[in-house]
Amino acid sequence: MSSAAGVASGFLDASLSADAPAFRQAVMRRAAAAAAHPELPRRLQEKRARRQADEASKPLAAYRAEELAEMQRNFYGFDPSYHVARHHFVFQTPHSWTPRHLAVHRDLAWTVPQ
Repeated sequence: MSSAAGVASGFLDASLSADAPAFRQAVMRRAAAAAAHPELPRRLQEKRARRQADEASKPLAAYRAEELAEMQRNFYGFDPSYHVARHHFVFQTPHSWTPRHLAVHRDLAWTVPQ
């Protein structure tokens, strides 16, 4: 999909020039307009309030602790799949099989969607 097609389909908000100086100029113009927008203070206050509410319901530190626990299992757990995947990534080895969730046609109960 080209950037023009992305804009036309609504997937992208805008497409800026491929010319570097024109691109920089367009970015500066958009940044200045965003900074000068009269709704900016209200939007920032709403964002602060949402962030405080999120932090009150579940602190960012809790997400960090959960992620570190998951990483601990990956690095030091009994399942070697992380290390195998890391090895294949580092050495850029091609996949030898299609993941089962992508190869639904291999499921014996699979039928062609009607």
